[in-house]
Amino acid sequence: MNQPEPIRYLPGTGLAVVRGGVAVLLAGGDRALAARCHAALGDSDPVEGVLALLLGHGLYAAPSFAIARLGEPGDATPARFVVRGTQRVVVTADGSVSTYTERRGVADRDCAGVESAVFSPAG
Repeated sequence: MNQPEPIRYLPGTGLAVVRGGVAVLLAGGDRALAARCHAALGDSDPVEGVLALLLGHGLYAAPSFAIARLGEPGDATPARFVVRGTQRVVVTADGSVSTYTERRGVADRDCAGVESAVFSPAG
């Protein structure tokens, strides 16, 4: 029996980078930035590695992005979602739905019991 994918994205103009259980969605088409994000996902803490890259020139210089780390089955570490700018993530966890978006700052949330997450541009 096939199980549904826990993370998906809605098609648009952004670029998605996935490595080692972490997904990054970048608004726009900056392929060089996407390649640097892919390299940062190889860090010992991939979410922090990507955040250091994206926020390295300051919060207001950072591009719009969404990051998701789900963890492995049986892993006690909760899923983590980080969003900024024009991106959002809608998370279904333990039967309830939450939408995370942050236009000016960064929304950073840990979530247990994640069933699904959908990246998309914020409306």
